[in-house]
Amino acid sequence: MVVTDYIEGTLLTCAFIASARMWIARLAVLAAFCPLNGVLAQTVTGHVVSRSSNVTISGVVVLLQSASSTLGARTVSREDGAFVLAPPDTGSFTLRTMRIGFQPLSFGPFRVTRDGVRDVRLELDEVAVRLSDIRVTGKNECLLAAEQDASGSALAVWEAARTGLLATVIARDEAALSVTTSGYERIQSTRTGHVLSQRVTQQTGPSRRPFVSPLEPEAYADSGYRTSDREGATYRVPDADVLLSRSFTQTHCLHLATRGQSDIGIAFEPLPSGRSVRADGAPFVDVKGTLWLDWTSGALQDADFKYTGVEPEVAEAGAGAQLAFLYLPSGVPIVRSWNIRVPRLAVMRTLGRPASDRAKVADLYIVGGDLLEASRGSELLFRVAGAQVRGRVSDAGGGPMAAVVSLAGTTIVARTDSAGEYQLSHVLPGSYDVLVLSHRRVRLG
Repeated sequence: MVVTDYIEGTLLTCAFIASARMWIARLAVLAAFCPLNGVLAQTVTGHVVSRSSNVTISGVVVLLQSASSTLGARTVSREDGAFVLAPPDTGSFTLRTMRIGFQPLSFGPFRVTRDGVRDVRLELDEVAVRLSDIRVTGKNECLLAAEQDASGSALAVWEAARTGLLATVIARDEAALSVTTSGYERIQSTRTGHVLSQRVTQQTGPSRRPFVSPLEPEAYADSGYRTSDREGATYRVPDADVLLSRSFTQTHCLHLATRGQSDIGIAFEPLPSGRSVRADGAPFVDVKGTLWLDWTSGALQDADFKYTGVEPEVAEAGAGAQLAFLYLPSGVPIVRSWNIRVPRLAVMRTLGRPASDRAKVADLYIVGGDLLEASRGSELLFRVAGAQVRGRVSDAGGGPMAAVVSLAGTTIVARTDSAGEYQLSHVLPGSYDVLVLSHRRVRLG
């Protein structure tokens, strides 16, 4: 079920929630279209430029911190290098910059009054941090972020990943994006991987980010990523806020990973000494996974997650989640696609035999979404090319046939033309069975 509501004329997608009564799967993914925040009286404005070339730099994470290092505000520089910060109060603040491929820098302190601070110039040194210089060796211990060598490779990759994650969170008011997303609920065969049924919805509205985890980070540290009731189980996945939180980095260790010749990753997993049982006696379900970056540019590519502490049949069936990122022209990454996968289990009973308590995997329940289009005002920033399935229906002798062609489990239908050819449009990624309805024996080609 997709729950939507309208608040003060702004479309708000509250949650994608799906439930099944075969013991398992109610999944929750919050896809929020949030109203823009108001701007306080005092602001800090400026530009980020290269010290050597004087060229403005976009996609720079700018953090405003108090004298006690408390975060006061954060934003990302726009295409022209400009940034606007709204401090929570007056006082002394420093500015910290982070950009993928460059060393973090600090500026200030600045005295912020009620009139704010204008025309701050932040000059970055073009001293690139090259992930391509990092090599992953056999000695690759899983350590807390606080325990990593300050000059070590794992910490450098983690800082690059954190920068990308921060940018997805703090693309704020100045982004003013309008997005069109396609959300889906899907039943998929675990044997063939084919889609058995699917429900798709599309929504358009203002968006800060399309994927938001529904709970506060501390709630996951306390209760884990699965909760259960009489109707089933609810699985959740961490978003950027959770991955960046203190509660997450204090309960998960980090180590390097590689994927092919082009990607380097920072993998995370629960500490060996972590919890195995919740306060109510239920298993404590946690997550492990990897944030993948381009080995050359340091750009955040995608992330994959798996659940720990679940039943063996759930883990073996591939319970987990995936996120993929897209970089806008400003250099800011946003979530391009997301999904959560959980197997539905059934207890098999045979007449005349004792019931077995062992559940078997019936199928996979998947809920997720894809970004179809993103724009700012009249400027189109991204549009996905619509996937299509084309083919030809012919009789046993190779002649064209009139038929109705569809994808199993969907409402996507097309009729063949005089040449027997058909085209199915707006197809989401996946494996499908093609169904052909005709009064004659057919052949697909």
